[in-house]
Amino acid sequence: MTSPSSSVQEARRALGKRLSEIRLEAGLTKRALANSLGWHESKCSRFESGTRPPSERDLRAWVLLAVHRARSRISSRRPGASRACTSSGAGWSAPA
Repeated sequence: MTSPSSSVQEARRALGKRLSEIRLEAGLTKRALANSLGWHESKCSRFESGTRPPSERDLRAWVLLAVHRARSRISSRRPGASRACTSSGAGWSAPA
């Protein structure tokens, strides 16, 4: 039987793997993602490795930025595509 703590660790690793996939699908490096969100690159690495769980705010910021970048990539290939996400000033911020 799996212990609760190992189940939690497995879930964190699975989440980290998915965050990595989302980032890569958006064409972002860890450094670019971190810089855009005002984070240190190690924060992204810890989320992706599962050593640190992201907060809900961190998850929202990560996904919103990735969606925006992915849409921007699509738009650059296909004129007239929608751009639903917006930035706030120099960096990105998660909704409150």
